[in-house]
Amino acid sequence: SVGFVDLQQIMTESIEGKVARKKVETFYTRKQTELEEAQKDLLKSEKEYNEKKFLLTEEAALKNEQEMSRQKIALKRMFEDAEHGLQAYQEKITTGIKDHLFKVIKAYGQKHGYTLILNKAPGVFLYADPKADLTQKIIKNYDATMSQRN
Repeated sequence: SVGFVDLQQIMTESIEGKVARKKVETFYTRKQTELEEAQKDLLKSEKEYNEKKFLLTEEAALKNEQEMSRQKIALKRMFEDAEHGLQAYQEKITTGIKDHLFKVIKAYGQKHGYTLILNKAPGVFLYADPKADLTQKIIKNYDATMSQRN
């Protein structure tokens, strides 16, 4: 027989998926805080410069402008690094989950005589009988195997 699972649902409803999502949220929050601090520093520098730029020598004004330009570039790089770091971190965590999850799905399929278990991705299925949905059974099996591993 043929069955299907919703991997996205498993990733959000399984215990391990919830833990992973919390880790990613914590990582994101930390990076967001760092970016906000850097942005505040830049805004503070710009404000201070704008308040005293008419009192500065041409050389001092140029030096301040160059420093703010460096801060803007550093902030942009910091943002890009945070974005890439978040993606890499999320990938690392989900890959670990998926590796074990696929083993659980395979074992379930073999044990229950399935010839094919598909992933219910958006726009892929035109019709699927809800009786063929194994998502909740796989979540239950996955959570059970994870509790045995810990």
